[in-house]
Amino acid sequence: MNSVAAIQRLTRDLEKIVDLHGDPVPELYEAFFAISKAGKGLMGHSDLHMQGRMFEQVLELLLTDDHFGAGGYLDWELHNHVDAYGVTTQMYTDFFAALMSVAKKILGADFDSHSRAAWSQRIHVILSQVDAYDASSSGQSASI
Repeated sequence: MNSVAAIQRLTRDLEKIVDLHGDPVPELYEAFFAISKAGKGLMGHSDLHMQGRMFEQVLELLLTDDHFGAGGYLDWELHNHVDAYGVTTQMYTDFFAALMSVAKKILGADFDSHSRAAWSQRIHVILSQVDAYDASSSGQSASI
């Protein structure tokens, strides 16, 4: 699935999530904290407003390709979060696993093979850059 089709599908799914469930942020962070004890330790004190702001940044990454590559927004976020706040790259993997789980739970039967492919494609794009950042931070060669 190409990026345009995946973004269109995610947009549809996100709109349906809001229609069916309302704000998914509380459930998302509950799922994330259940998966990531380190994430809960680092971010468990954040309030719903801050969690919403963080999710807004995640949506920017999911719904556009404008923020990838060297010197892009995701690179800046990784540098900021990993180096300044102690976020681990595993927390990104756990967060996106929680996000996909919550989307699947809320959408139910509407989370079909097309949704799974779209979510997987967009998350893969993000986590590939996270992995490359992790590899380059470890002194290894990485490229996107």
